[in-house]
Amino acid sequence: MGDTPKSRKQSIAANSLFSATAWLVPLIIGFIVTPILIRGLGTAEYGLFALLSGFIGYSFAFSIGRLVVRYVAEYTADKNVQGINQIVSAALIISLGVGGLGVLLIGFATPYIVSKVLRIDSSLRTVAEYSFYLANVTVLLTMLGQVFQYVLHGFQQFGRFVIISTVYAVLFGVGNVLLVKYNAGIIGLQIWSLFLSAALGIGYLIAVKRVFSEFRFTLDVPGFLWRSAIHYAASIILYQIFGNLLFIFERAWITRYFGTAETGHFAVAAQIGIYAQTLAASVAAVFLPVMSESYRNTELLRSLYTKTTKILLSGLVFFIISIIFLGDSMLSIWISPEFAAGTYDLLVLQSFSFGIISLFVVGWQLNEAARAPGLNTLISAVWLIIAVISTFALTDTFGAKSVATGRLIGVTVTLPVILFSEKRFLGKIQLFFWTNALLRLALPLAVLSALLYFLKSYVSGFVSLVIVGLLGAMVFFAGLLIAGYFTRDELEDFTIIRRILRGGRS
Repeated sequence: MGDTPKSRKQSIAANSLFSATAWLVPLIIGFIVTPILIRGLGTAEYGLFALLSGFIGYSFAFSIGRLVVRYVAEYTADKNVQGINQIVSAALIISLGVGGLGVLLIGFATPYIVSKVLRIDSSLRTVAEYSFYLANVTVLLTMLGQVFQYVLHGFQQFGRFVIISTVYAVLFGVGNVLLVKYNAGIIGLQIWSLFLSAALGIGYLIAVKRVFSEFRFTLDVPGFLWRSAIHYAASIILYQIFGNLLFIFERAWITRYFGTAETGHFAVAAQIGIYAQTLAASVAAVFLPVMSESYRNTELLRSLYTKTTKILLSGLVFFIISIIFLGDSMLSIWISPEFAAGTYDLLVLQSFSFGIISLFVVGWQLNEAARAPGLNTLISAVWLIIAVISTFALTDTFGAKSVATGRLIGVTVTLPVILFSEKRFLGKIQLFFWTNALLRLALPLAVLSALLYFLKSYVSGFVSLVIVGLLGAMVFFAGLLIAGYFTRDELEDFTIIRRILRGGRS
């Protein structure tokens, strides 16, 4: 659009910072609220709460609104106001249709799911059924609100997105704590979630109207755009269906065979892994509009892809090593030693699984920008098939850990698909990039492992945990610099972010 390389780089750096902030605030609040909920509800009831939230949230909470990112970015570059209105309207209609169908299907199936599939204890079945009904409506509202969230992404208005999502996260966390304190129970938590989901969607809509005052809902959507939107949405729905089925299967399997208390352990371990994946998605989300604008520019795509992947790869290594050496202490301090004893092994397995999934995030963005979301569908399908088969085979031997192991096997087997996407959309497999990055990671990885192994015995409380974690991060980053992991151009991006934090842009 006439942006200079410097201004584009500043914009990407600023948006990356905003997007990471949108991840950090809910993370902090989640770490504060989760132990309060576990203590207030009890491990078994918290396990039910986590199961219900995950079951419904992943049943049909498809991010169909993602399709607007690509079109809004393209139409903004072309100054096509009518096209933006048409694609946003189409996304709303598709979301309402798919979400409404999901409400009906899950609503009718709720009694059977609660009693036959999940085998929830009879004393909790009434609560579980009402919670399902409430969560049904919540997810429908969330799907509609996501359309406007992704419109903000398409306009690269990540600052506004951060403000709204932060307010939501604070209200959600504080409200949950108060509701647990006053014994509102799971149903009270679900009602609060429903109310905030509606408010969140309205907040995103108001922000969109301020950025794009010309927005008007319209039914006048041309046939070619309907076909394109439905095809794109169908691919998104399909690959999320497979991923969501795996998510649901994991929790249903554990609840059915090991009880809701074990589901609580599994849910917390998975949530920490999901936090890492969400950070990766937040950083990568900044690049989707840029990729969509210039998906025919192979050199720019390659630069964006390798730069983002390098950041995520180093973050993945730091995350996994930290979990291996400090995860047990973190769980003990955060919740309790007893809870840590039943969760640590699951946490290590989940950190590997979701860490690897984080590497797929940029590839997913690349596939979507290159008009090939079908590859993401293939990846999710393979994950589901292999994970389910592995869980069946390993349950008698590994118990609840078989579920986490099954996911890890599934995501590991599909790693070569990343190379296929590189070959197809970047012109060649980025062999030199991967070899160079992995070799240069060896030194900081070894130093970090040795440091945390030596210091983990000194972790006795929250303060010492934070100090050791920060020291590990500084040593790891210093190791990256010494090993020459980041290029001069990539280090310039960090300099830009530092200037933004200080209040300057140049």
